[in-house]
Amino acid sequence: MNARQNAGRGRFPLFPRPGFLGVFLLLFAALALAAGAARQETAMLLAGAVFLAALAWCFLAVFLSALPQRRRARALEARLSSRNVAAGGTGEIELLREGESAARRGPGRLRAPAALVRYCLRLRTRDGRNILCYFDPDETAGASFPVEKRGAYYTGSDLLVIRDAAGFFSLSFKLPRGDAPRLLALPAAVPERLRVTLHSGGTERRAEQSKRRGGDLTDHRPYVPGDDPRRINWKLYSHAGELFVRQEETEPPPHMRLFILVDTEVDSTLYSAAAAPDAVDFLCENALAAGLDFSQAGLEVHIGFTGGALAGAGEGAAGQTSLAESLAYPWAQQLGGGGELPRVPSDRGVLLLCLPRQGGGGGAEAGASALDVFLQTRPSDQHTDIIFLYEKVDCLAAQKTIEKQAARAAAAAACAALYSRLPRVHASYAEGLC
Repeated sequence: MNARQNAGRGRFPLFPRPGFLGVFLLLFAALALAAGAARQETAMLLAGAVFLAALAWCFLAVFLSALPQRRRARALEARLSSRNVAAGGTGEIELLREGESAARRGPGRLRAPAALVRYCLRLRTRDGRNILCYFDPDETAGASFPVEKRGAYYTGSDLLVIRDAAGFFSLSFKLPRGDAPRLLALPAAVPERLRVTLHSGGTERRAEQSKRRGGDLTDHRPYVPGDDPRRINWKLYSHAGELFVRQEETEPPPHMRLFILVDTEVDSTLYSAAAAPDAVDFLCENALAAGLDFSQAGLEVHIGFTGGALAGAGEGAAGQTSLAESLAYPWAQQLGGGGELPRVPSDRGVLLLCLPRQGGGGGAEAGASALDVFLQTRPSDQHTDIIFLYEKVDCLAAQKTIEKQAARAAAAAACAALYSRLPRVHASYAEGLC
């Protein structure tokens, strides 16, 4: 069922609801009328009547303006010009209205004075980042809005809001838009990737092409004095009566796959709720830089994150976009919140990027971190590289920030030492660019 059909099935309220100011003014008008009647004071009666009349007019303005908008709202469909937007860029929304001519879209069409009509685009990530965009659907066919932070932005419904200019009463029509992510704010790779030494199996990169021996007749040539006698095919000599040597051929590099996993669990003792999404951004930007580097070196790179599935990247520009799209989805989660890292085949290379945390190295019991569960439940012969990353801080930063960063650096070093004791785990820590 598409968005337009969902919107058409929605139930819209009929009467406006008072806001905080509306309720306050309504109580004030009632008290003024009651006090004026009890004390026979004309001024208080007049003040109460004026306020009550203003409220009544605002109520009627919103109610009358909402009547034609109710039918129009069922035909409204908002579409983003692009689903992918670079973090720090600008998104655009276009409003499509079915069965409505351009001549009937002018401002103020069947709208009472002092009434405002606004289309509200609402987007939200799973870790609490919000995007709000308001525009008048009668004056413009769309609007642009800033996309400041990375993330996968979802929306349950947009709103068509009718309210009075003073904000006393309002009426909102919910326009369902589905459960799929509506906007992907893609991360940017850090300028310089981390220097990663991989110990996992199946991820070695060959600087030069290797040589192999040919097994067919076409892979041989006549013997020339000075050739290595070990390359002489004596079996062929017994049949042909002439000396031939096996001709060396270049062997293409093997098809290798690397799995980069981003652990998005955040320790609340080291990162506040406001800083947690930025810390996950930092991991994703470094993971993207590493993924692009390994991809250009000929490895097939796959991306995974806590609470998500594995996603592969193709070749060329499409592969780079696919990596960035995969890294738009991770969101900050509480340490030990129950999320899991995706499983990886035992014969593939695994590179895990994590934030520092206090303690760690536990088992797979309930409440353990996703990293601990992954290490305890992985195949017995799987090697894993782990890097605990913390951001580089300017020396001119506030003293509190420097102290917090020192705690993160100490925790990262402790985690690297602790996890390196586990079998088939190669743990390290690094101060990364952000």
